[in-house]
Amino acid sequence: MKYDLHIHTQYCGHAEGMTIEKILRQADKVGLDVICITDHIFSPAEFHVPAKIRQEVSRYENRCKVLVGAEIDVSGPDTDGRLVSEVPERLDLS
Repeated sequence: MKYDLHIHTQYCGHAEGMTIEKILRQADKVGLDVICITDHIFSPAEFHVPAKIRQEVSRYENRCKVLVGAEIDVSGPDTDGRLVSEVPERLDLS
């Protein structure tokens, strides 16, 4: 099985030009079976991003399976391993 479980979109702030359409076309072009789009979630204000990504993915016909996740960072100032945010609901991977 060919997969990439760490893909960012233009919504994460450091993947300029990485639209959902481009990601899906490239995944199919290189023959990936599964991808997971995992944009950063730094606060509850960004909890809408995974739902927005899922909605956009549904607009396209693609061969590979698409999971929607989130990359949630560990809080640097805290030394106990806590995350910078709660985990949003309805993720396939976090």
